[in-house]
Parts: sequence; C-alpha cells; structure tokens
Amino acid sequence: MVATTSDKGFALTHELFLLDANLKVKLDVERKEEITNTLINDLLHELDMMPLGPLQIYPASDPRAPGWSFIQLITTSHINGHYFEASNTFSHIHLDIYSCKSYDWKRALRIIDKHLDLLDWKGNLIIRSANLRGRKTQKLSGNGIKIFSHPGESRTLNKAFADIIRNKKIITQKALV
Repeated sequence: MVATTSDKGFALTHELFLLDANLKVKLDVERKEEITNTLINDLLHELDMMPLGPLQIYPASDPRAPGWSFIQLITTSHINGHYFEASNTFSHIHLDIYSCKSYDWKRALRIIDKHLDLLDWKGNLIIRSANLRGRKTQKLSGNGIKIFSHPGESRTLNKAFADIIRNKKIITQKALV
C-alpha cells in the first residue's frame, strides 16, 4: 500500500497503469481461460499482489468485437482487461492495473508483452491522491517493451501498421502453430 505520513495525517495513494495495445497475433478464443489465467498469475507473482477472489472471465457479447473480458480482484484493488479483435485489423487488449500498493509498471509491461506479444501501445500512468500536489499523470507509448521517448515515434509506427492492415498481412496465432 502506498501511504504517505506527514504531520497532517495519513493519506492513501493509488497507482493506475492503463494500457491500450495492438497485438502481433490474434489470440485463440478457445484458449481464453488458459491465456488469461497464465497472464494474471504471472502478473500477481511478479508484482507481489494477492488475489482477493477467483479470476472472472466473460465472453464478449457484441459480435462486432469478438473476444472476452476479465477481472481479477486483488487485496489492493483490481486488474481488468478486455481483449477484442476485428476481422481486418490487429487484435487489441485494454488492460488496467489499479492498486494502492506501489508496483513497477515497466515490469508489468514486460510480463504483458511476454504473454500477449505487443505491437504498438499507448498507456497512462496515474498516481491518484486526495492531495492535489500528490496527483500525477504520465502519457506513455511504445512498441513491445520499447518505451518511446517522444510521441512522434508512435505516429511514424502507426503509419507503418496502417500499411500492413491495408495489405492485410495479418498473422493469426493458429497459423504460427
């Protein structure tokens, strides 16, 4: 738990890592439980977080965006995500790690990349505090585990991905097996 102590008392601070990413391969929906369990268990172990209950996985209900959603309650808050794909684009993950226990978001990024094989991504790191001076927000972007130092790198990369999509050079996970 990230807590600050001062003469004025005790205050909780929460950390949020919000990730929106394209993936190099489409995930096998029939393996959603295995894929999600492995990812979450690795995040919990590596970030030293404890589950508060069972991992919950739900199939997508909108046929325009097939995939699944999941949430893992942890003793310090939760990890949730939404995996979805469209037929002519890359598959996507939206994943949030929300905790009042401090953690290394770069380590989380490496774990997520190890399990999901990230392409380009955008993210936000938010330090949330009731004290306005304690609140911080940082915009992030990258490719795989590489973190870009300025936004222009991401725009150039997105143009390259748009060309790949136009040429329909989409890789599926089943094709790699």
